[in-house]
Amino acid sequence: MQSSASDGSDHCPLLLGLNDVQPAKARFHFEEFWPTLDGFQEAVETAWSSVQATSCPFDTLAKKFQATVRSLQSWSQKKVGHVNSQLELAREILHQLEIAQDNQNLSTMELWLRNKLKPYSLALSSLQRTIARCRSRITWLSEGDANSALFHSFARHRKRKNVISKLLTDDGLLLTKHEEKENNVFSFYNSLLGGSPD
Repeated sequence: MQSSASDGSDHCPLLLGLNDVQPAKARFHFEEFWPTLDGFQEAVETAWSSVQATSCPFDTLAKKFQATVRSLQSWSQKKVGHVNSQLELAREILHQLEIAQDNQNLSTMELWLRNKLKPYSLALSSLQRTIARCRSRITWLSEGDANSALFHSFARHRKRKNVISKLLTDDGLLLTKHEEKENNVFSFYNSLLGGSPD
């Protein structure tokens, strides 16, 4: 940033150079399904206790958070890994075993492998759906904030849900017609604000 000359004003314009701006690192996203997996609690406890206390409690807290973030990212890579590729591999092996079973009896080891892979593939499918659901919410939050067209598209689809179909008055009268509900609501708020009905 540097100042520039100005002819007709007593204000000094500033020139900003944006070429040296470093790209920001990707933000850490805590996955909602992590606490349901084995080893999550231990990974957090180990990372949290690995940082020794310093003279500044805020510095200690920041370092503990940094260590926990690094630990969870590493743990997630090892524990969850590439769910899609694992699921595809498990399904392919199961498919090949089913093809082989049509022509011959499976060996003891093949039967054991098939029986192990079925619940494993079901668990991976469930995890895959959970990840997709959690990440779709993140996408909605990030894109919905910046994209008003996307927001209005969603709002139009649920327009009918934002309707008061019935209104019960203080007298116990049930109003269903639009004009009746409108007049009742207007009178109620008008009296709250101290106005006089027309």
